Amino acid sequence: MTPRGPMLAFGTAILIALPTIASAQLSTAGAFFLHQGVADVNGNPDAGDAFGDSVAAGDFDGDGRGDLAVGVPGESVGSSTSAGAVHVFLGGGTPFDLATDVVFHQDTSGVPGVAEPGDRFGTTLAVGDFDGNGIDDLAVGAPNEDIGSTAGAGAVWVLFGSASGLNGGRAARLFDQSSFAPDENPEANDHLGAALAAGDLTGDGLDDLAIGVPGEDLLPFTTDAGTLHLLFSSTGADILANTWTITQGEIDPTTGSFDPTPAEEPEVGDQYGFALAMVDFDGDGRDDIATGAPGDAIDGVSHAGVVEVIFGSALQIIDHDRSAVLHQNVAAIEGSCETDDRFGSTLATGDLDGDGIGDLVVGIPSEGIGNNANAGAVAILFGPLNVISGISDQFFSQDDPTGIGGVAEASDHFGAALAVGDFDSDTFDDLAIGVQDEDVGSISNAGAVNVLYGGPSGLGSSGNQVFDQGTSGVADASEAADIYGGALAAADFDGDGDDDLAIGVAGEEVAGSPSAHGALVLLRGN
Repeated sequence: MTPRGPMLAFGTAILIALPTIASAQLSTAGAFFLHQGVADVNGNPDAGDAFGDSVAAGDFDGDGRGDLAVGVPGESVGSSTSAGAVHVFLGGGTPFDLATDVVFHQDTSGVPGVAEPGDRFGTTLAVGDFDGNGIDDLAVGAPNEDIGSTAGAGAVWVLFGSASGLNGGRAARLFDQSSFAPDENPEANDHLGAALAAGDLTGDGLDDLAIGVPGEDLLPFTTDAGTLHLLFSSTGADILANTWTITQGEIDPTTGSFDPTPAEEPEVGDQYGFALAMVDFDGDGRDDIATGAPGDAIDGVSHAGVVEVIFGSALQIIDHDRSAVLHQNVAAIEGSCETDDRFGSTLATGDLDGDGIGDLVVGIPSEGIGNNANAGAVAILFGPLNVISGISDQFFSQDDPTGIGGVAEASDHFGAALAVGDFDSDTFDDLAIGVQDEDVGSISNAGAVNVLYGGPSGLGSSGNQVFDQGTSGVADASEAADIYGGALAAADFDGDGDDDLAIGVAGEEVAGSPSAHGALVLLRGN
């Protein structure tokens, strides 16, 4: 890791220090440290809460400033341990008005369901405008939710945004496997909602919702093959009313004029739908879906991993004539398929080269680098992605010669979390990479975040940064198993025109014992 400044003492919610980096990048000046137990934040830090295990950014009250949703899946609700909750902080101020903190869980008025032990509501989050009112809505996943007596079937809620914030107008919606009947029923350990993504698949101006079900069993003996559900939105009474279910290999890329690789079929342990992301990969004005299946075997190599891209359509279906099957044995993609790489475990999207077409960021946190198993890597696949032979890529690890901070070490899991934002206001998107198990000095699994900056040629070697809790100006100190960087989200929370970076520290100790109370660090843009 790079040399660090002096550690700062714990005990304040906001720490301000002189920036140690260039002013046109993410800065520790005005860094923000947030957790339960800080004044105006609801709840107390309890063992296993894991505050910050998931984070998502949106504008839930329509005031033009980014708001932050923080998942606390280990939160107890009444006597129900690990029932789970989500805190929502509205942007503005320095940068949040903590007095606006609103907590949602299944015992909140207007949220369907009942809080039960082990539900872990808030494990996953996604943001989109599903009802077309110009204000963001929040999708919340609880992949461990029991449906009736069916354990771990999973469920997803949508809380709708309004001028008064989430759940202030339209009634919240609940979806489980029965929502996609007649073909689907809740089954044990389906884990519906283990991944979520939002985007406009039809180009109608309304966001649609993709829900991953990586534990779905398909044909006999294909356990955990996985599937993907889509909820399409319309105005009026048809908000998220039209459904579609996709299994791996359903879209045959050998039809039409598409430049294909062979379709993958459902297999045991593929975990199709483990990760999801949406953006317009082909420039046709409609968003497309990238679906990770990190357990997929490629050319006989077990758990090599694959990402399937399925393209949007003007109709409320997907384009059956086009898909792209991407993995490390595709000629355009660096590296090769290796056992347990789990290519596609995490996904993110953005425009990293500024050409107006979406790019795909693929996390490979189990990639071996040299002799370092599970050191991790990230592949950038530049759009358009509708012709595989024309894809260009970049590949990064902590042993990359372009000056990425740190050194690839066993079990770092570089790429375990990803977020895209414009942190330096140059109109090119930049990439934050979570390295949740990075050792900081002799402190094991403390965690770190690398930031790479975009430009006309994609991510470059200039100005790369690395942050951990030993970085001067970042609150608290690096401790074993903090999981700093285990979740990331980018948005302009303070309204200054520059994106900021929210960093989840789900393993953080804040109440006197190493018990995964959890916390959040915010780094300010520019």
